[in-house]
Amino acid sequence: MANIAIIDDNVTIREGLKTLINQNSEHKCSGSYSDCKMFFDEYEKNVVDVVLLDISLQKGNVTESIKKINALENAPHIIVLSLYGENESLFKALCAGAQGYILKKTPSDQFLMIIDEIIEERSRMSAAIANKIISGTKRKNIASLQKLKESFDEDEFKILSFMRQGNSAAAVAELLDISLVQIQKHFFRIYGKLKEVRFVV
Repeated sequence: MANIAIIDDNVTIREGLKTLINQNSEHKCSGSYSDCKMFFDEYEKNVVDVVLLDISLQKGNVTESIKKINALENAPHIIVLSLYGENESLFKALCAGAQGYILKKTPSDQFLMIIDEIIEERSRMSAAIANKIISGTKRKNIASLQKLKESFDEDEFKILSFMRQGNSAAAVAELLDISLVQIQKHFFRIYGKLKEVRFVV
């Protein structure tokens, strides 16, 4: 069972997620906050394994908060919540250290499934995200991009290349003759490498 904290400034979404987690999964909501400051103020009082973080918080800097969460002792997994799956804010959050993302319109059963995947160190990735990882987004990223590419192994390069072409994760798994779980674990490791370099987004 995982203890999940929710950080979202929309009270309706917070309460909805709290109910979803407590009533429909093996996990429990260990805290519900309208901003990151409240989360950090109470962090030592709670056990937190996963943080669901709204990418569009009006108060505070989400990117810096992700870095701060990652610096905590026994840092929890970070999943960002987004209205859109291909915007710059989402990519920026992944570069800062988020391990995955969930679109707010995701059906409840899929929402909980993605949380379980992240706990198991499995992530999801879109073609747009794969393309940004391979190509970078600005010329200032040239040095960071080279450092990132040097950290990828052959399988990771193949996976990113196939994903940016618009293939599904399942299709890439078939092309490489490995399981979907292995593909998702590669995504998780790739996201982990993003925070080691500094992209300008």
